[in-house]
Parts: sequence; structure tokens; C-alpha cells
Amino acid sequence: MKKRLFLTGPMGWGKSTAIAQALGSTACRGGGFFTRRQLDSSGKLTGFSLESPDGARGEVFLDFTQGKPAWNLSVFSQLGRDLLTDPDAPFLVLDEIGGVELLCPEFADALEAVFVRGTPCIGVMKGAGPSDALIKALGLDDTYAHSWERLQAFSAATRTPCFIPADNLTNTPWHSPASGFRSMPMTDFFALYDALLPEIPQEPILCVSSGDFWTGVETVNNLGLAMTTAGDTAPRVLPRWEEAATLAELASAVKSWNFAEASAAMAAINAFYNTRERMENLNAAEPFEHYCTRGLDLRGKIIGVVGHLNMPESIRREAGAFFILERKPQPGDYPDSACDALLPRCDVVILTASTLVNKTLPHLLELCVNAYTILTGPTCPMCPALLEFGIDRLSGLVITNREAMRRRIRENLPGPPYPFGQPFLLTKEGL
Repeated sequence: MKKRLFLTGPMGWGKSTAIAQALGSTACRGGGFFTRRQLDSSGKLTGFSLESPDGARGEVFLDFTQGKPAWNLSVFSQLGRDLLTDPDAPFLVLDEIGGVELLCPEFADALEAVFVRGTPCIGVMKGAGPSDALIKALGLDDTYAHSWERLQAFSAATRTPCFIPADNLTNTPWHSPASGFRSMPMTDFFALYDALLPEIPQEPILCVSSGDFWTGVETVNNLGLAMTTAGDTAPRVLPRWEEAATLAELASAVKSWNFAEASAAMAAINAFYNTRERMENLNAAEPFEHYCTRGLDLRGKIIGVVGHLNMPESIRREAGAFFILERKPQPGDYPDSACDALLPRCDVVILTASTLVNKTLPHLLELCVNAYTILTGPTCPMCPALLEFGIDRLSGLVITNREAMRRRIRENLPGPPYPFGQPFLLTKEGL
């Protein structure tokens, strides 16, 4: 059953009337709001008000009595926000959204929270035509246009609504942006890990270094790096992995659920794959400022980012909707438990390669099957075989200043290691 129902269509086609008649007295049980016309004694339109479904609360937000339209957006930041955040409401009436109320940050944030919570909603949402008419009528700038696009993207990203064109309410055709979504069950959980191992040689290991932030494995020619992932409780695959003699031996523990051991195994894998010679052969060297999204048009896209990644602010600005999902969320982040709800609605997903170590990557790739998916970060291996598992780009790091990186690990110094290496970008299209 759909938990959201929105009518769309031109002004004056009876969308709000249809909702009011359909709900009847049930509307009084819900939260949210109706937009009501204000008429004088002669029937002349004098403005619009925002009212609770039970009519107990209401304020005028647009007044026509002073000669020219007078807006009071504080109605949305105060009353509007309160009407959206009623914890006891079994459903919300949203009649209507997609107008100038989006210029009020407090209201817009509360509305996005409604979508994330999955609260059942019924209402009216301005379509592209009405929003364009509003821009022309009121002389609104790009701020409103971007806010409207964000609303559309955010609504689709969090849970697909059912849109019913108001010109055909009886037949109720509807469009679901997710109707073509499919899932990709990972029949062999460790298949992508197995793809990393065949090429790993019996190359002697000189040193294994494990710090609070980074784990390094050194050979005569290279230093492989992986983010240290906490967790040393599960049984080890190699009882004395710290003393592993070769890259192949240590890499074989990459499937371990002991994350300290798996971090070292991933560093051993990167000691083989992430080398200057391999980067040159694959023509994969990439300036850091290009990041992992070079050449992608991200304007208006729904972007999900798993992990806190050091990325250009322009990516967030261009996006229609932008989510950071994190195991240890910071203000504004979503917890990683929201991945199942949000990632299937994303156009582009950027995944931290530390998900290889904590074993969440196979399931995350199932959720991203309809997205353009990028695996990135210093833990990412330059292994083309991974591009056969639903990954479109690999973006990682070749360590070039071994002494500086060795010191950072040894002294437990925080911060990204990019100053000590050369980023690479390997794309499915480029192979």
C-alpha cells in the first residue's frame, strides 16, 4: 500500500477540494495543514492562510488587501513547522507543498524530516508547470527553482509517492519513479573478495604497521594502505597475522570478521595493486581536485555518500538531494541503518572503500544496483575485476612518500593520507 498520495495539476482543477471531500471528518484526526482562500463579504479573494486540518489554528501568509501581495513567511517557520512535527498525528495533510514555503529553511527541513520518517501523507504537490508559473508571477530567483527540484528529488529518494494527475482523478493513473527498480542478490557473499586474491604474489613482507587510523604493509617496492577498522573480538583467520611472511599469506585473511586482521589483509592487497607502475599501465593517475566524479553531470541528482569523505563542496551544491550515511553520524548525517531506505532511490552513490574491511560492501552494492556507484578512499584497490560487481569507478591512492606515511601510522597522527601519494581513478568506461 502506498503511504503517500499527492495530486498534481494546474491551479483551479479541484485538487484540494477532492482531498477534503475524500477525507471528510477524518481530516481532523491528522496533522499537517490545508491552504485556505480568504474571501471578503463580497466574495473577493483577499489572501491565503495556513490552517490545521481541524481548523483550530491558522494564520494568513499571503495578503492581497494592501494593493500588492504581502508575504509573511514566518507563518511557515513557526506554525507550519509545528503542524508538520505533531508526534501524535497518524497521518499528515500537505495541501499544498512546492510553493514559496520552500524558501523558509525551518519549514523545508521539517518537510524533509517527514519524508525520512515515512509518515503517511496525502496532499497536493506543485508540478513543473505550476512552479514555473509561480516563478514568473512572483519574479522568484534560482533559489526557489533549486528548492523545488530538491523537494521532488528528496520525495522520490526517501519513499516513492503516488502521483495522481488531477485531470483524471477517476481513473487514477500514477507514475512511480521506482517502478523499474530491481535487486541484485549477492549469491556468493565473498565473490568480490575472491576476485581480489588470484593475482596476489608470494612477495615478502618487510613490515606490518597498525595504528589507530591507518594500517600499512610494506614490501621492498611499495607500501599498501588501508583504514584501520576497530574490532579485534572475532577469531582470527591467521593466529599471528602480524608476522605473515608474504602478501599472499596476509591477503588471504581479507574475509576475516576480525576487523583488525582484515584491515591488514586489505593493506597487503593494496601493496600489490596500488603501485606507480600499475597506475601508469592503466593510465589511471588523477589530480586530487578532480576527485572521483570527474566528468559526471551531478546537477539535480540524488546523491548518497556512505562514510565521511573529503569531497569538493560543489558536489553537494549541485545535487538535487544529498545524503551522508555514517556509522558514527555527525550533525546532519543519517545513521548507516538508513542505507536500505535511502540508497535504492539514489542516482549516484559514493562508497568509502573501508566497507571492504567491515564487510558491508556486498549488501551496499545490492542496494545500489540502479545507481552509478563509486568506490573511493585510500583503502580502495586498483583492481579492474571489482568493476564486474556493480561498481562503476574505483578511486584510491598510491603512496609515493613512504617515510611520511610510515611516520603517520607509527605516531598515530590523524588526517587523510593524500598529501603522501598520487590519487588514481579507474572507470568502467575507460577500460
